[in-house]
Order: sequence, then structure tokens, then C-alpha cells
Amino acid sequence: LGHRIRIACSSIFPDEIDALITEMFGKQQWQIILSHQDNCDSLTLCIAFTGSDSDADTLYHSLQERDRSFSALLETKQLKIIIEWCSQDELICNPRTGKLQRVIDRRPYITGEEESDRYQKLPA
Repeated sequence: LGHRIRIACSSIFPDEIDALITEMFGKQQWQIILSHQDNCDSLTLCIAFTGSDSDADTLYHSLQERDRSFSALLETKQLKIIIEWCSQDELICNPRTGKLQRVIDRRPYITGEEESDRYQKLPA
């Protein structure tokens, strides 16, 4: 299946997102920006295309239909999906190579040791 990204208790596959975008809008440049705030992961899908709100809604629902676990995460407010239209210049590229970075993960990373320390500091 190729590259996989974990979001909450689900996985997304960038190749599947690429196929969906290509099917709907033709071959376009895009990237995923992941962030986390208030116990909720955010997946922002930035697409270098002049799309409409209707296009965004259709893509949003297609993403939900392809992966039922997204629906559960959205209902429990553990995941937020945002679709943004942008120009190709707004996509983030590697500063050294100029190559498009397909996934930008801005979520904080907590190691097992840090997680253990955090729970030990909680009042009983």
C-alpha cells in the first residue's frame, strides 16, 4: 500500500489521496499538514488548484467514504479535516532541494518515557 501516516487510531495513505485528487481534479500538486491542538489532530489538505467550496465538500465526503474510521474520529472530535486551495508557490518545499514535501507533520512528538513522566506528575 505504500507510505502510511498514523492519525489517532487510523491510518491514511498519501497514494490513495493522490489518486482521489487526480480522479476529481486531474494531476495537481498537494500536501498534507498535520497538527494537534486540544486533543484533536488536524489534517489540512492543501491543493494547488482553483477549487470551489462545492469541490471541497465533495472531496471531504469522498475522504470520509473511503475510510469509515475517519467518520468515527470526526464524530468524536478527535480529527478535523480542512481542505485549502492554494497556489503552487504556497506549498512547502525542501529548502535545499526545492522538492515538494508531501507531508508536513507539526504534531508534538512524545516519547514513551516522556508520556510515563507526564502521568507520574498527575495528582492522585
